[in-house]
Amino acid sequence: MSNPGALIFGGILFCTIAGVLYAFYWASRTGQMNQLRAGAETIFDRDEFIGAITDAFPDQEGLQKKDVTMARSLERFKGASKN
Repeated sequence: MSNPGALIFGGILFCTIAGVLYAFYWASRTGQMNQLRAGAETIFDRDEFIGAITDAFPDQEGLQKKDVTMARSLERFKGASKN
């Protein structure tokens, strides 16, 4: 006689793996895997640019350094978009 706990665990494990494999199959079949970069960039709006730190707590040390870095990055971004 086999251990019922092992059978339950095995069944749950099998269903989980089957679900994950089906999710990947569905995603690739319906085009969810196309243009991954565009999907990752949807959290940014037109005023934000990618690669600069825009979030910080006001009482954190080094906030001014982040502001300067962000301003320099913005200048580079604007200069690159003109070319």
